[in-house]
Amino acid sequence: MIGELLYVGLPIGVAIFVEVTLFTLIALFIASLGEITVAAHQVALNYTSILFMLPLSLSMALTVRVSNVLGQGRPSYARRVAWHGIAVCLVVALINGLLLRFTAEPVIGLYTRDTEVARLALSLVLLAMIYQVSDSLQVNLAGALRGYKDTRIIMVITLASYWLVGMAGGHWLGTRGHSGLDQAPLGVHGYWIGLIGGLTAAAVMLGERLRRIGKAVAHGERDPLHP
Repeated sequence: MIGELLYVGLPIGVAIFVEVTLFTLIALFIASLGEITVAAHQVALNYTSILFMLPLSLSMALTVRVSNVLGQGRPSYARRVAWHGIAVCLVVALINGLLLRFTAEPVIGLYTRDTEVARLALSLVLLAMIYQVSDSLQVNLAGALRGYKDTRIIMVITLASYWLVGMAGGHWLGTRGHSGLDQAPLGVHGYWIGLIGGLTAAAVMLGERLRRIGKAVAHGERDPLHP
């Protein structure tokens, strides 16, 4: 039993570690860009992280719901539950995007009176609006896949998307700008564009993985209790 818990749970821990270090390392990278940039980044990240709690909680509920239905021996219904959960998370993402759009300025005003920090934070929040859908999708797709005990692939996808696309790509844009073009580095905006790219890549790959796993289990081609 302990071995099975480690087999399923250890990749989950690694995936969470990769996700957390993405945001942590980006904060360290932008530390050299000055206190205004660091302050604006932290303000925008704090606010968007609060809104992320709802998609995150839905993801946890989706894991439990999918695994319960699979345990009841209803793989076709589990597939429906998973995709219905994804539909709900899309609605939540749109609501979060609207909240960011209409509440960004007053909320940022609660953090700081510095106009430079507020202006830069607002520009970052506008970028955050773009990745609301992909962020909500990737965390709920991962939640559904965990209900199928499909955790190792999540770990690999997370590692590739967050570190290679998100962190490496964001660092390139932040320090060098667009490759092959005579442009100045994008600074903190480059790192946030990298976040958008990493989250989007994760959402696309996890979505394809869920489609395949859900179909295989529903058709009896894969045992959901013994991945």
